[in-house]
Amino acid sequence: MKNPLNSAARLNFQHVLRRYRLAAGLTQEKMGISLGYLCTLEVGRKWPHLDMLFIIAKALNVRPSELIAALEDELGFNVTKS
Repeated sequence: MKNPLNSAARLNFQHVLRRYRLAAGLTQEKMGISLGYLCTLEVGRKWPHLDMLFIIAKALNVRPSELIAALEDELGFNVTKS
């Protein structure tokens, strides 16, 4: 059974990744990772592993947490602490 949040996160991560890549003025070829892999991320077919998230963040010159925060915003993710 698929987790709907996982699917939503993967699909929304594609928007975050593309937005940050374009804002950085980078083409897919200039990201420094496999073009095929990057394409699968940008169409929402794959979800990056934690180590790849750090590589992507470094290429984009942002903190990995910034990408996660942008994804949280895309999802409208809220956690209320008690």
